[in-house]
Amino acid sequence: MIMPPGVSTQISIFENDYGLFTSHCEIARRRDVAVLFLNAWGLEGLYIQSYHRDLAEKFASIGISSLRFDFPGTGNALDGVPEEMTLNSWFDAMQSAARELRRLAGTQNIALLGHGLGASLAFLEARSTADLAGLILMAPVLAGRRYLRDLSVMSKFIDNVMGLKAEQYDAAPGSIAGLRMAPQIAAQIKDINLEKALPPEPTVPVLIVSQPGRPDQAWADQLREKGHSVDTLRYDGYDALVSGSLPPKLPKIGGQICAWLQGLPAYRAGARATSQVPSVKPLVVGSALETPVFFGEEPAFFGTVCEPIGPATGVAVLILTTGYDPQSGWARSAAELARRLAARGIASLRYDSAGVGESPAVPGRRRQILYDPVQSKDVGVAFAYLRERLRPSKTMVVGRCSGAYLAFRAAVADPGWDACVVVNPPDFRWRFRGLPRTLNAYSEKLRKRDLAKALRAGEVDARAALQNIGVRLIDRAAGAMAKVLPGAPRLVRRSDLVMRDFEKLARRKTEVTILYSEGDEGEGSFRIHFGTDGEKLAAFPNIRLLRIPAADHNVTPRPAREMMFEAIEQQALALASGTTVGVETERASSPAG
Repeated sequence: MIMPPGVSTQISIFENDYGLFTSHCEIARRRDVAVLFLNAWGLEGLYIQSYHRDLAEKFASIGISSLRFDFPGTGNALDGVPEEMTLNSWFDAMQSAARELRRLAGTQNIALLGHGLGASLAFLEARSTADLAGLILMAPVLAGRRYLRDLSVMSKFIDNVMGLKAEQYDAAPGSIAGLRMAPQIAAQIKDINLEKALPPEPTVPVLIVSQPGRPDQAWADQLREKGHSVDTLRYDGYDALVSGSLPPKLPKIGGQICAWLQGLPAYRAGARATSQVPSVKPLVVGSALETPVFFGEEPAFFGTVCEPIGPATGVAVLILTTGYDPQSGWARSAAELARRLAARGIASLRYDSAGVGESPAVPGRRRQILYDPVQSKDVGVAFAYLRERLRPSKTMVVGRCSGAYLAFRAAVADPGWDACVVVNPPDFRWRFRGLPRTLNAYSEKLRKRDLAKALRAGEVDARAALQNIGVRLIDRAAGAMAKVLPGAPRLVRRSDLVMRDFEKLARRKTEVTILYSEGDEGEGSFRIHFGTDGEKLAAFPNIRLLRIPAADHNVTPRPAREMMFEAIEQQALALASGTTVGVETERASSPAG
């Protein structure tokens, strides 16, 4: 999705939080209503971020400004103390954001647009929100108890798909995919029942955007019987939006939501107050100072500069995203890593890739750009900004999966990098067509006939699928043959181009740490180049290989993430001290203490 002409988004810092303010389009009349977005929880919140940006830009085109922000303890927001956080922490953040939105937009009236759990919070907080022009409730959670139960089922399903053992599942209420809900918040959500909750004033119009098969229509009828003005809209495209498809498939109901907003009484009046300029200053996050930034030529990248409050080491780290995850990372791992690094004197930059999260797509590019050379150009832009902004003496690039591939390619292409850390890289040079699945995933989909059905329907590139399966099979065969016929798979096992890349890094003395979750399918490519046990690494004194036990590809379990963080911190601190972490082939271990 490309930013429409005349629409701009600015960063605003308010009351120890930050938001993204999208002002009304320059050619549209500024209306006396603005929209405050309230995000969903968990993976749903991760997947809908780009859609909220899409809606904000559509609203701007009809004269409506808006603000997006993260609740405390989610996304890029401040962490808070989990044991002390309650729903009031989120309600307070809502009211703080509402005040800031009115100030920036110059409007008296606001509408609340909530998604999932955010829709429930919008409904519950409606009577406490002054000058409420309307409520837009998208896929609302009607019953908290059922929601937590469904979340638990989905969490177990995801953990199982990722290959975790039952004893590794996170059974804490509200937890999913490594994201843990604060205990008191989970307990309060359990008691939510919108059918019994005090509704907003009858004068407040309500739009319920319903998931197919949910009891939202009956609830809408119940509200109408109580005298409320309620409209409903079918949420076409919801399942595709939250399915984790790459790239995300955005629903096409934005025009209907815009039409509903245009029917609000507050929309008919122009804004009377003067709009204000957002304030940007660093936020204190534990031992770090974080500053949200836009950088690069229009359309710009959205990122976060994280700097130590205490003494700095002079090392700066670029943290790359994985797939279409926003900059906070899977299970907020990128945000947590940045703040941990800052506590040890190391600065960093993390950012949303083009077309991901809050960074708009670049005109003229294909929708699917993962592993595309254009992404390497974007990394170059981020590297230039990191050096200009932080003036580091040493630099390091970090990534996982697709981000690991980009990190490695960046280190090879630019001698300015002093180190790189790659976690579960699928390969070091791209041999696939499009986005490959693991061999196990292909087998599972064939067993369920999903892949065959998709091939017949033309939803999957047959040539790409066959080529990718072939590459996976060759990798697996090469690993097995190397044990009995070391010379036989030489052409496969020793890619000259990859070896030249590693030789180039060795000549430059660029430190490289490679981490694999034990059993990760990406190790098949590694074995082709370095042997079954990594014996060929002996020729490269600048490389360290670590394996993380009991971990999935996303490094979801908390102990596994701790090992990953510690390995990254060790590499950065070695740069700072001018030492080397040395050649190793071993299991990662938990940090001391």
